[in-house]
Order: sequence, then C-alpha cells, then structure tokens
Amino acid sequence: MLVQIGVGELMTKFYAVKRGRKEGVYTSWNECKEQVNGFPNAIYKSFPTYKEAENFIGGKGTNGSFEKKEEDKEDKITDITAYIDGSYDNTKKLFSYAGIVFLKNNERIEFSYADSDSALIHLRNVAGEIKAAMHVIDLALKNKAKSIDIYYDYVGIENWANKSWKAKNPFTQKYVEYIQTVKPKIDIHFKKVKSHSGNKYNDEVDFLAKKAIDNYEITSETKILLNEEYDDIFGGLTSTKKSVNLNFIIENEIYDSDRIYRIFKEKWRSKGRKLKDIIEFKTLLDIEGRQILFKVKTGNNEEVLKFDIKGFKENG
Repeated sequence: MLVQIGVGELMTKFYAVKRGRKEGVYTSWNECKEQVNGFPNAIYKSFPTYKEAENFIGGKGTNGSFEKKEEDKEDKITDITAYIDGSYDNTKKLFSYAGIVFLKNNERIEFSYADSDSALIHLRNVAGEIKAAMHVIDLALKNKAKSIDIYYDYVGIENWANKSWKAKNPFTQKYVEYIQTVKPKIDIHFKKVKSHSGNKYNDEVDFLAKKAIDNYEITSETKILLNEEYDDIFGGLTSTKKSVNLNFIIENEIYDSDRIYRIFKEKWRSKGRKLKDIIEFKTLLDIEGRQILFKVKTGNNEEVLKFDIKGFKENG
C-alpha cells in the first residue's frame, strides 16, 4: 500500500484514496487530487488521523470494526462507467462511433468503428452517437452489470432515451425501443459533458472516433462492385433470387457451371469413357493453384482429375 506522509503524524489531515490512480494515504490535497481528479467513480475522504484513513481504505470503520460507509454505498451505485462519442466525415461519407469503458475492477476497454451504411449516413455523427450508446449498454449487460454511467456530449442521447425529444426517424425510434427494452435489466445514468472542454476521457473518445474514419478502408469486395468494367459482364448473367448461380471468368470469358460440365464431358468421352459409369461427381475450383478439379467415382473406383485453368479453356 502506498503511503505518502512526509512529516508523518504531525500533519492534521490525511487523505485516503480508496479508488483512484494509486490507492493510498496522502498528506496534502494536491497529492490526493492527482489520484482522483478525472478518475471515474473515484472514492476518497479526509481523516484527522492516519489510522482512520488506513482503515477506510481497508474497508473498516474508524473503530476498527467493519461498517458500511456512505462511500461504500456509492461504490455500489454504478458498476460501469463509459465515455462515448460519434463523428462524421462528409468527404468520405462515413460516420463512426467510439467508447472508453471502465469496468468495476477498473479494467479499461476501448472500441472504435467506422461505417458507410447508406441508410444511416444522412444522420451524420448522430448515427455514431446512438450506436456508441447502444454498444456500451450491450457491453454492460454482457458483464452482468446492474448500472452504468454514460458520459456523452450530444444531448439527443439522453433526450430520446427519456422521451423529452420525439423520435421521428426509424433509427432514433429503434434507439428509443432499445432503451425501453433494456431499462428493466440495468440502471442507466446519462451524464452530459461539454465537448472540447478539456475533459480527459471525452477528448480521448473523440480522438478514437475520428481515428476510426481515418483508418477505414473500402474492402476488396466493395472495390469490385464499384469497378465499372464489370457492368457489362454482370449485365449478361442470369439473375437468381434464392440460389447462387456461380460463374467463372477464365481468360476474359465467362464459364458457368453448365459450360464447365460440358467441357468435362467432352474430355471424359475423349478418353473412351462413358458418362453412365459415373456414380458420383464433384467439382472444385482451386483459385491459388489456378486449377479445376473433378472428383469422379465410378463403381469401386474414385479418382481426381486436375486441369490447369488456362489449359482447360484452350483444350475446351
């Protein structure tokens, strides 16, 4: 246990930090302040003697016996503390959300995500603010918390939740419904923080939200869909609704399953073999090896035929 007593018992006040950056007994308010200022749910108190301060940290009363102090009761009020924020980039058309969460054992958890959901992008940073609030509540429930303090800088987070604002679009309405659903399971305490006011964790979570947008990358799947050179190819394919019609591009030509099977049949027959002898037939595409594999079972025999993709096309 850390003890900073300087001139020791000659001091008239001792500051006990039960929950802070460093637990211990301090002999000046400035030392104590360094440990508790800005620390979530800090617990501290001053005492006239060192023994009383030490007993307070140890969970004992001033007479050395265990007794429930008011500070201990406050300790039970909130299980989890969370700071949340959302951000938006109009150039990239991305919104993001982030949070810093302190669990009851002071474990710190950070998260940050960016999103390009077209259905929510018109809400700008508000979409992120709402997603962040829902995310930390979900996290609290997963950790079986009974209560959570949510520090926010956008007033809609609390005003929609307590219905002082009317939710007018589907997403804010979904948020209101979500809050009503979780209310019986957890006590939610909303706490307003002025943005960019020097609050340590509010500034940190704001940075995380912006960083998520900076680090966001369009996935390779999205890049393909955005590439106009594929428009003509997709335009010529058969549409399906409840099944997958898989097609391959081999040397700039489209090969659907039927065409590949027709080529296989020609190769099979060219070897003097009969299709009616095939009991089981499976096809695999080895992208890395650039091969098409056919697993064929005839009678008691089973064999795998491999064809180089380019050679398969040329010979077909």
